[in-house]
Amino acid sequence: MEKNKPLKLSSNRIDGWFWQFILVAVVHLFAVQFEAEAIAIVSKSVLIPALGAWYWQHSQRQYLWFYLALAASWVGDILLTQSGVYYFIGGLLAFLLTHLIYAYFFFRSRAAMKHWQVNLILTLWCFLIVYGWYLTPFLAELRLPVYFYMAVITTMASFAIARQRKLGGSRQVWQGALLFMLSDSVLAYGKFIHPLPGQHWWVMISYIAAQFYITWGMLRDESTIQEG
Repeated sequence: MEKNKPLKLSSNRIDGWFWQFILVAVVHLFAVQFEAEAIAIVSKSVLIPALGAWYWQHSQRQYLWFYLALAASWVGDILLTQSGVYYFIGGLLAFLLTHLIYAYFFFRSRAAMKHWQVNLILTLWCFLIVYGWYLTPFLAELRLPVYFYMAVITTMASFAIARQRKLGGSRQVWQGALLFMLSDSVLAYGKFIHPLPGQHWWVMISYIAAQFYITWGMLRDESTIQEG
């Protein structure tokens, strides 16, 4: 059982596209920090392809559903680089598809839960209710789409927490899902209520970490299956 416990990133995965993903992420965060808009747009459009290439480089199973989730995220990233309500709705729909795909496949690997998992899931749904109530006066005609999106991402995170703990990447996956919720929560506050200082920087660093952790978790899951 000891072989399934290490949490360090395996050294044989710290090469190739891993470093290219890290480089693109750093370039993007600096571009956001210093308001270099053109560089920020280009680097953001390369983030998910670089992450997908890292997954492709090391995955033995090559799950099509995972590539579809990353592709939907990539479309969402591209749409959200543009201004306007229709681009925002399009980005919302693209990430909604991402969360639906993740939720379905996380649900398939569910198992009996410990008390901490149940409590964490209940906490997420309490947060959803309170935060949704807080946002309501500011949502106008986007109220129902935002409510639905919030319910879907909370469901996705709940299924991530409920996954089998024996899977090597279970911790990374649910941590990534929580970071996704954090990123979208900050984005929603800045979009509908009031822009926050350094908002886009915090949105992107939590989003990048979320996608990385989920991808890393999927690769660790494969290692567990192979070793088992």
